[in-house]
Parts: sequence; structure tokens; C-alpha cells
Amino acid sequence: MHNYTHALLQLGRSSSYVNQAISAIKFYVKHVLHGKKEDVAYVRPKRVQTLPHVLSQGEVKKLFGSCRQSEASGHL
Repeated sequence: MHNYTHALLQLGRSSSYVNQAISAIKFYVKHVLHGKKEDVAYVRPKRVQTLPHVLSQGEVKKLFGSCRQSEASGHL
């Protein structure tokens, strides 16, 4: 099981995809194989935390500049 989940992560699958695969396998073992236990521990990957996109100073100036132009022309 560990090799399978590791291979999925190496293929670029997300942690939620791998968790869903683990849940499907657990369901199969419990309900199709009628509860026969495997000696394998199910280790779930942690969700990757990403940083939010931050605007550069130039992008912020451009954004505020476009707001002032709209204000001056009466669009706001």
C-alpha cells in the first residue's frame, strides 16, 4: 500500500486524490472482501499548504491607478 500511494504522489497526484484512493481500497477490503484485514497501515499524506498570491508594488500601483481613472471619469 505504501508503495502504491508513494507512486501516486510521484506521478503528481494531489494528496486528496491519494486519500480518496486509500478510502476506496479500505472500502473494497471491508465490503467486498468481507472485512478481511490487511496487515498494511494506511498512511495518508498531509495536505500541501501553499502561500497566497501576493501582488507586487507595481501591480498594486497599476490597480489603484485604474481605480482613480475610473473615479475621475464618473464610473464609480
